[in-house]
Amino acid sequence: ALLLQIMAHVGGKLSEPCALISLEMGAGELARRMISASTRIPTWKLRAVGRLHSQEFNEINASGLEDIHHVYLDDRQVGSCAELKARCNRMVQVYRCKVIMIDYLQLMSDGATAKQNRNLEVGALARACKVIAMENKIPVVVAAQLNRGSEKDGRPPELSDLRDSGEIEQHADIV
Repeated sequence: ALLLQIMAHVGGKLSEPCALISLEMGAGELARRMISASTRIPTWKLRAVGRLHSQEFNEINASGLEDIHHVYLDDRQVGSCAELKARCNRMVQVYRCKVIMIDYLQLMSDGATAKQNRNLEVGALARACKVIAMENKIPVVVAAQLNRGSEKDGRPPELSDLRDSGEIEQHADIV
């Protein structure tokens, strides 16, 4: 939801090209969620054929979504750090994306380090995201999963609650 709000702001209000690489949801579901967030029409109604009333169509038309240009949704799986870098570099070079978002880090896989251990693999992916940001001089916003430590202890999440790797906090500029 946060990444979609950032995308709507960058692609809509700021009129800058941006991309969301989602490993969790398909592009259709992401688009429905964007419409739902802008209109307050439940996503289940947007999925069902013939469920929308004329008032809801008017709400979609008045939502300002037609002003969102150059928003790119990519729901293909990422097989390696090299593939992620190539895909992001293409989005910057071809589509001139000013922000790239990734949902979410722990769903990515890097075949090169997968045989070692998950912490090293997630660390390599976090490093790749940092390199993409630095090489292209753009922000790369990456969602990451937390472990349940803070929830169990009844406290706000801390950096140590990032799941699978301490390297995430090492490579991120802001967490």
